[in-house]
Amino acid sequence: MQARQGGGLAAFTMARPLIGGSYTVTYFRNGEEACSMGDATAEIVHYYDMDGTLLHCEYHRIERDT
Repeated sequence: MQARQGGGLAAFTMARPLIGGSYTVTYFRNGEEACSMGDATAEIVHYYDMDGTLLHCEYHRIERDT
């Protein structure tokens, strides 16, 4: 995972390969705040093809077992 600073909020990214492309989690958040992956309740994921062209992005809610 790699932390970036921008606009006063920390954005965390994580890239993983997929068959035929890759995906990048570009933002983790908990409520209205940016956070680390372990504390996240939501994430934004961008999917790319083999040429690195953005195909689409998705918003995922993260359910935690407590």
